[in-house]
Amino acid sequence: MLARLSCICVLALLLGSDCPMTPPDTMPDNTNDNTSGPDGNPAPPSNNNGNPTLTLRITGPANGAFARVYGIVDDGPQDHAALDGRFPQSDFQVSLTSNFGDMIEMQYSYPAGTRIALVAVESDGFLTVTPPPNPIVEVPMQFSQWAGDFVTADIGPNPATLYFDLTEDRTITAEFRAMDPIFIEAQGGGPESNVIINVDVDRYIVPPEAVEQSGVGVSDNPDALVLWGYHRDGAILNLQIRDYEDNSSAACANPMLGPCYVFITWNGDCLGAGKTCELTFGQDGDATVILQDQN
Repeated sequence: MLARLSCICVLALLLGSDCPMTPPDTMPDNTNDNTSGPDGNPAPPSNNNGNPTLTLRITGPANGAFARVYGIVDDGPQDHAALDGRFPQSDFQVSLTSNFGDMIEMQYSYPAGTRIALVAVESDGFLTVTPPPNPIVEVPMQFSQWAGDFVTADIGPNPATLYFDLTEDRTITAEFRAMDPIFIEAQGGGPESNVIINVDVDRYIVPPEAVEQSGVGVSDNPDALVLWGYHRDGAILNLQIRDYEDNSSAACANPMLGPCYVFITWNGDCLGAGKTCELTFGQDGDATVILQDQN
């Protein structure tokens, strides 16, 4: 099954307080001591002594930030619940980063009948008010599917897991693809206008992990860009605008008390949605909220 994670924060529009969000670090902090090759990939065995060989590949976009497959062998757990207890302490692992291009392949040989569990790990998604790089050089990757010899019957209860007995040579590929970004901008606004943000995302990950929280004041951002980031396809980004009429009605009733920024409309993929807008990663791309000073 998928792990459902939710992140809720309040982000001031152009001026205001910090907002807790997942930082733009697309590589999960999953370390493993059982490595000897480049970028965490163990060196392949020098020969197979007549044993069957597992050829394990990871494919993804050439500018993908991170993808990994963990392998657990024989005496390791052979059901999903037990696998949670072992992850990420694995017997071998293969990692794909932009340093390797769009594919990496490793081979492992074991005695016939060895039981193997594979776990695919995708990039972390993130939302941030830090201005995006220009150009965006690396993008987070999401797990797509398993491909290769007889994989359909071996997929576990979590689509990112695979269980099988290595009785003959097998080639298995973990296919990853890029996540699509969403960009949110604001025109107008002040310290009493903000947007409540909720991200509801199903992640292919074992075991479920809490979303790490961090934040930065929007006043640190010199541009109108309020929020941008990546999550896997299907993640729901819910935006609820709160303007001066919601947070500082006295200023709107008395112009002498200051500005009164009120919600006017959305442009982009939120057009016509009212103060609450719902965007879907992988389907929607951008939205702009417009507020005007009524005083």
